[in-house]
Amino acid sequence: MNYKEGKRLLEQKVEDFSSNKDEYLSHNFHEAGARSLFIDPFFEAFGWNLSQTNIKPHLRDVIREYSDHSTTKRPDYAFRINGELKFFVEAKAPHIHLTNKEPVFQAKRYAFSTNGKAPIVILTDFEEFRVINALKKPNIDLPLEGVLKQYDLTYNNYLAKWDLLYDHFSREAVADGALEELKGKLTKKTKTLDREFLEEITQWREMLARNIALRNHDLSVEELNVSVQRILDRLIFIRNLEDRRIEAEGKLLSIAMEKPFKGSQPSKGFVYSNLVPYFRKLDRDYNGLLFKRHFSEKLALDDKVLIHIIKHLSWPLSPYQFDVIEPEILGRIYEKFLGSKIRLTAGHHAKVEEKPEVRKAGGVYYTPQYIVDYIVRHTVGEKVKGKTPEEIANIKIVDPACGSGSFLLGAFEYLMNYHLEWYGKNRRKRRYKEDRKSTRLNSSHIPLSRMPSSA
Repeated sequence: MNYKEGKRLLEQKVEDFSSNKDEYLSHNFHEAGARSLFIDPFFEAFGWNLSQTNIKPHLRDVIREYSDHSTTKRPDYAFRINGELKFFVEAKAPHIHLTNKEPVFQAKRYAFSTNGKAPIVILTDFEEFRVINALKKPNIDLPLEGVLKQYDLTYNNYLAKWDLLYDHFSREAVADGALEELKGKLTKKTKTLDREFLEEITQWREMLARNIALRNHDLSVEELNVSVQRILDRLIFIRNLEDRRIEAEGKLLSIAMEKPFKGSQPSKGFVYSNLVPYFRKLDRDYNGLLFKRHFSEKLALDDKVLIHIIKHLSWPLSPYQFDVIEPEILGRIYEKFLGSKIRLTAGHHAKVEEKPEVRKAGGVYYTPQYIVDYIVRHTVGEKVKGKTPEEIANIKIVDPACGSGSFLLGAFEYLMNYHLEWYGKNRRKRRYKEDRKSTRLNSSHIPLSRMPSSA
């Protein structure tokens, strides 16, 4: 759709909304209707193709989410150029006020969780259009923070501001880098997600260490370090599962907030004892080391500490949307996190200190993603080239240094893409016909049973 066609389409939509405003602002007009009648055409008017076909899913310009909005979830729209994320759009029904804390905070979480890569998010119900820069950690009590006033418009301003909108949010403009000026510049003082999350989990580590050391005097320093790490790893992994819809959203928080019985004060350690059966369930489901029975499950741990951590990991207090955060970002945070350790004083009080070898080296360093991709492509890529899934299944991949696991994650992603392409080319063969599944949105995935165990 060209410039003139787009402006005409938007003019029609503005006329429609204006003529039937009372109906569209009623509580009977839901978000799904707003998206199909107004928000989808709005972005189509700016040259975005929301119905691309015959193209690999990861290369489509717009990824749309089809959920019922009953819970917090993924962004409604992710706009991309050649597979590279550029900005998000969060849609609402027109009767919802876009100054409300919850919808603004929800929208900001998505953009903030990209770690500065795509901090621009648009919040719209078509009646209003709000552009937000979420480079900074969002605060639910400051809904107007980061709003770019120049682009804070209502539907009756769209045509008058057509050129402004087109010059920044059309596909053509975004491809030419129009959003760069809105993103702002990253400086050494900019506290992006990785820095904010590292600071927060460091605080949680100190809280856990001090409380566990206080309540468990027979614990050695090695046992203390292992216990604190195991508890934090489990909580963060569960939140990842929830945001990725693998486990029920809010389950962790609901366990933390559960009361023993009416009118009774919970005993110390009530929350942790309630979590242990959930760990057993996750152990059965995932059969990995993380949730295996562990001596840390027997420790005394105050409810107040666990509740604080879980609440700040979960909606509505958490600014982190784990299905948006890239795994390598979490890996980098984890690598820096491991640069310190817990020490016990003579009085069995816990203190967190930087490791001597890290202090001497001037900090923790990680491998940039482009180097990871290059090395994986020229090692794993060369090894699997031309091989069938059966042949690849016998290949073992080891990263002796490991650290944050960036090379293992890179290898796994490479193998996933290789298998997806291989099964796509061979799907007509009877033997491989069912190995590549298609979703209702015409994207593809491979069942885990078909992935090589060595990955």
